[in-house]
Amino acid sequence: MKCCAISIGVLVALAFPLRGQIAGEPVPELPDSLFVFESPHPLVSSPSVSSSWGIVLSLSENGFGGGIFYQRSLTARLHWSIEATLSGARNSDEFEVYDPSTGDIFVPGKVNRLFMLPLSVELLYRLFGESLDDSFAPLVSAGIAPTLIFATPYEEEFFRSFAHARLFVRPGAHVGIGARLRYGGEHFLAVRLRYYTIPFGGNGLESVRGRPIRDFGGVVLSVRLPF
Repeated sequence: MKCCAISIGVLVALAFPLRGQIAGEPVPELPDSLFVFESPHPLVSSPSVSSSWGIVLSLSENGFGGGIFYQRSLTARLHWSIEATLSGARNSDEFEVYDPSTGDIFVPGKVNRLFMLPLSVELLYRLFGESLDDSFAPLVSAGIAPTLIFATPYEEEFFRSFAHARLFVRPGAHVGIGARLRYGGEHFLAVRLRYYTIPFGGNGLESVRGRPIRDFGGVVLSVRLPF
């Protein structure tokens, strides 16, 4: 019986070794292993790749325009997009006048109706991503914009004139600033101001006789509305 008790004591001592305390040293703390948390997913996740598409409304000295866009994220702050917008093109001081003798409304000296369709491929970079709330995101952008320009004779009826349209393709580029704004919960829109340069080359292209347009670029204000 005594041997059995001694054996049990040795086993307990081996299973639970005693921790001695040396004078002058702090009492050692046992690790707390009662609660152990291990997340099944990473606590810090990298941003997922997202994409959006929608319509574009634009305003410039040429008037109103509209088109479509597609945008895709490369990182949380860098995106690329492609955009096509259709608008008219004209001299900045073209105005229609009314002829009371005939009842016609026309632009004096106008020889061509001009239209332009830039196809923009660009990079957008979000500024101050860590310091600003996601509801307001300032942006800078730069891109290329090869542009289809077509001219129809002004003297002909609007729709019939397209049978005699002349088409031109010209290079272009742009830089811009803007902001992405949150509205209605999880919806966003982007308001942007861009400067385009679209040189026509040569002697330009006439909208009004004797006053050719040599650069179809300019400042464009646009709003993107994603679906």
